[in-house]
Amino acid sequence: MELYNSSSVHVSELGFDSWPEQIVHGDWHPGNMLFSNRKLTAVIDFDSVKIAPTVTDLANGLLQFSIVGGRPNPADWPAYLDQAKVLQFL
Repeated sequence: MELYNSSSVHVSELGFDSWPEQIVHGDWHPGNMLFSNRKLTAVIDFDSVKIAPTVTDLANGLLQFSIVGGRPNPADWPAYLDQAKVLQFL
């Protein structure tokens, strides 16, 4: 909780509330994307669409696509991200 609060204060100090906003998807993960011939052809599931700073959509996608999971309990997942997957998402 301390890390979250500290990060929130830092982002606010960087002027987050004044960053340009646009429509964002808000729910990036592989289950919300359709592929054909290894290429993205469609993004689906717009239940989380909202107006927000663009960087929030990017951050959400980077997180969702770089989680090193594979175990049923997220508490057992490692505390690092898959950097190759981060680059693929970008």
